[in-house]
Amino acid sequence: MQTATTGHIDQSRRERIEALVTHEQKELLEQAAAQRGLPLADYVSEVLERVATEETGMAVGMGANVVILLSPEDSAIVAAAFLNPPDPTPALQEAVRRYGRRAGLVADMATIERTIDV
Repeated sequence: MQTATTGHIDQSRRERIEALVTHEQKELLEQAAAQRGLPLADYVSEVLERVATEETGMAVGMGANVVILLSPEDSAIVAAAFLNPPDPTPALQEAVRRYGRRAGLVADMATIERTIDV
């Protein structure tokens, strides 16, 4: 696909999306793309990405960085969980021990035990 600014084919695009639109929709999209000086495919890709980013709170390449909007009640619940976390379960304590051993983060088990004991 050729880009408007460089005129070369963008090799990073490897996925295809197809959509059936009415003749009027296509004309509208072509007119909007022309006003921006973009090929139709580039314009549609830009608009779709912008809308998807707004709706999901995620940008391309963002991974797990997400903004979640909470109601005041839900916000209070989350804050309470952070301020007063529950005691670790035995399963979580064992997982911390395994991780510490595998990752080589802690040289001795006594340090791990002090870290996870309540």
